[in-house]
Amino acid sequence: MVRPIGLVKSCHLVKPVSATLVTGRYLTQQEGLPRQLLPTLQQTCERYVTTLEAILEGDELKRAKQLVEDFQKPGGVGERLQGSLEKKASNTENW
Repeated sequence: MVRPIGLVKSCHLVKPVSATLVTGRYLTQQEGLPRQLLPTLQQTCERYVTTLEAILEGDELKRAKQLVEDFQKPGGVGERLQGSLEKKASNTENW
């Protein structure tokens, strides 16, 4: 048998499982799991800026931070989008 480069030989201790044998089993405990929490707009923007700090420098980073601040302003685009997302999260399991 020819194996593509980079694949590891399967271990003889692990019994292969056919995907047809486990179809649907992974969802049996789904209802018992807690719902995914929706982060606040502030938390999301802070994470975004933290990520940008790793890839942007100087003026680009300052400009991006200013855009994020504008996005978060009360009554702004961010607040409206967050409200829509909160509504969707309250009505569906997978927002």
